[in-house]
Amino acid sequence: MNIIDRRLNPGGKSFANRQRFLRRARAQVRRAVREASSSRSIKDAGKGGEVSIPAGGVHEPHLRRSSQGGVRDYVLPGNKKYISGDSIPRPEQGGGQSKASDSGEGEDEFRFALTDEEYLDLYLEDLELPDLAKRQVAGATSVLWRQAGFSTAGPPSRISVPRTLRHSMSRRIALKRPKADLIIALRAEIEKLEREDLLRCAADRYAEPASLAPRIKLQASARIVAALAGRGLEGEALALAFVSESLRLNVESTVFAHEGRHSLDQRYFKDAFDSMSHAERELRAKLSEVAFSSDPMLALTGSIIGGRLDESSGHGLANRQFRILLVDWMERHASEVGGLDTSRPLVMQLDRLTNEQLVGIVKAADPMASRP
Repeated sequence: MNIIDRRLNPGGKSFANRQRFLRRARAQVRRAVREASSSRSIKDAGKGGEVSIPAGGVHEPHLRRSSQGGVRDYVLPGNKKYISGDSIPRPEQGGGQSKASDSGEGEDEFRFALTDEEYLDLYLEDLELPDLAKRQVAGATSVLWRQAGFSTAGPPSRISVPRTLRHSMSRRIALKRPKADLIIALRAEIEKLEREDLLRCAADRYAEPASLAPRIKLQASARIVAALAGRGLEGEALALAFVSESLRLNVESTVFAHEGRHSLDQRYFKDAFDSMSHAERELRAKLSEVAFSSDPMLALTGSIIGGRLDESSGHGLANRQFRILLVDWMERHASEVGGLDTSRPLVMQLDRLTNEQLVGIVKAADPMASRP
């Protein structure tokens, strides 16, 4: 497959090949700039343009086969005039295309275009001027256009996230969303998933229930809304505060706690961290997600429950180990878990645990929590 790049060279940028050429032939280009400046008028002295340098000065060093040593046979096709041992007469003088100049160099030359900035840089290079004076002569200050403010579409750097959320929530409020029938449909979907989970979790007591994550999120949403409404928020202000709090809780656990734990393990337990499996590293980070979250139960749905990850991966194995940890604790302390139905799979009832119980379980399993 042949690919032809027909894109134009971006303005104001220098390419590696061009810079390499200027470095290699800098002395000759500088000499050519001085010669070109002597024939220019004063008003054109600082403008770029084409300069000519000897063609011999642009040759690059290259490797070739040695002409000495070894046994060599040459095949020269197309010779119909000479045979081995013939003498070849010297060509008459003046038969070539190039004429010698007074300086001893031929007229063969290489023309090279320089920008205004490159031209002045070479012209002022060996003058004993301070850098500030050179910048003033060269006029290095340039003005570039840049879009001000925010746009309604485009890359994230040009979008105002708070304004986008505010407009999104305004649309939802205008459309009266989420509507009651959507919440009813979500509850019905959770019930359907629970019936499917009963069969799967009965066969594997540590299997990940599909109904658990949406149920925990629905319960957490109700708690967040009730807490915000208790502070006197309503309408659009309540909706925006709900989105902000939900994002804060998610970033707090999945970014700061999870990735922060990886950083701490690598910084203070480097030897142990290097010898750990991927699953063990992720399990330690997930323990921190719950331990340092403002809502430990909701933190379970960040990267622990609900992802349905392949259990052969590091994250998938860590999630299964986390479920084993919680289920085994619930089995040993069934009387301490309020509303627990021991006839149903315990893994489907992880939301029966309190936040205090969750934090206690993960701290007891976390080797860092037991260190002085």
